[in-house]
Amino acid sequence: MNGNFIKDERLTKQVNQVNTQSFIIMEILCIISIIIKGIIFKELLLCFIELLILIGGNLYIGIEIVINKINPVVFIKEKNDEMIIDYKRKIISRCFIGGFILTLIAPAPYLFLYNNLYAAMSYMIIMFISAGYATFKYVKDGLFIPLRRKDKKDWKKSFKRNVVIGSLFFGFSTNLNKIFLNGVFHPKGLIGVLISAGLWGCMFYTSMLFMIKFSTKLADKKIDDK
Repeated sequence: MNGNFIKDERLTKQVNQVNTQSFIIMEILCIISIIIKGIIFKELLLCFIELLILIGGNLYIGIEIVINKINPVVFIKEKNDEMIIDYKRKIISRCFIGGFILTLIAPAPYLFLYNNLYAAMSYMIIMFISAGYATFKYVKDGLFIPLRRKDKKDWKKSFKRNVVIGSLFFGFSTNLNKIFLNGVFHPKGLIGVLISAGLWGCMFYTSMLFMIKFSTKLADKKIDDK
C-alpha cells in the first residue's frame, strides 16, 4: 500500500513539473498572441482569453501565496526546498489545466458565433503547442498511465465516458452552423454531429490508448533498468 502511494506521489510530482513547463510555454504564446493581435493589428478585444490566462493564472498563484503565507521572493526563487518547489509546481499545474480548458473551448464561439477563423486558430495554436509539449513529455517520461493501476477498470470507464462527452462537444461545435441556419433548427445537421463525433472519438481514443501503452512500456523499462 505504501509503495503504491509513494509511486503515485512521485508520478504526480513529475506530472506537475511537466505541466509547469507547459504553462510557461502557454504564457509565452499568449504574450506573442497579444503582441500580434493587440499591438500589431490593433484588435485587443480578441485577446480576452490570453489576458484571462495570464492575469487569472498569476492572480490565482498570488492568492495561494497570500493564503498560505509564503514569501513571494522565496516562492519564486527557491531552488532547494523540495516542499516549496513541489507546492509551486502543483499550483502552476492547476493554472495550465485551466488554461488548456479555456483554449480548448474558446475556438468554438469565435468560429461559429462570430465567424472569426483568425481568433479561433490563434487559440488552437496555443493549445496544440502547449498541450503537445506536455503530451510528448508524458509519453517520453512514462507518465501517460493511470496513477493507480488497481483502479485501471474504473479509469477506463471514466476515460471512455470523457471521450464520448468530448466527441459530442467536438461534433456540435464543428457543425453548429449546419444545425442552425439563419436561426432555424435543421435536424439533418445532427447527422453531421454524429459523423464528426464518431470519427474524432475513434481517432482520439485509439491514439490515446496507443500513447498510454507506449508510455507504460517506457515506465516499466525504467523500473527494470533500476
